[in-house]
Amino acid sequence: MEVGAAAGFPAGEPVVLQDISTSLSGATSVGSSAMTEIDADRLARYQHLLFSKLEGAVTAGMVHLGDRLGLYRALAASPAPMTPGELAAAARLHERWVREWAYNQAAAHLIEEELGSAMGARNRWTRGA
Repeated sequence: MEVGAAAGFPAGEPVVLQDISTSLSGATSVGSSAMTEIDADRLARYQHLLFSKLEGAVTAGMVHLGDRLGLYRALAASPAPMTPGELAAAARLHERWVREWAYNQAAAHLIEEELGSAMGARNRWTRGA
């Protein structure tokens, strides 16, 4: 499904900013100086559509990094879930950035997260199903 069609715009036709603002507000003329009411439901659907595309783009980049940097291989080779420090050491990377990568991958359900059980305990990750 095309982005425009999912947000209620005609399929197969280019969607321009002018069309979006007109459609979301319900205005009949673009050049009108009168205030118009924004259709909150349509705006919410459009926002969800837009931001879900952005989330996918970020995750896709992180998947590429995980592959190129050997993070998935390190997780797959480990017999037990790994802390960010263990994963970073195995891949010879900085822990801070590995932790950010792992949070993104766990949020996307690409790897599994095991929460620390005690106060101050660190989360551990393992490869996904």
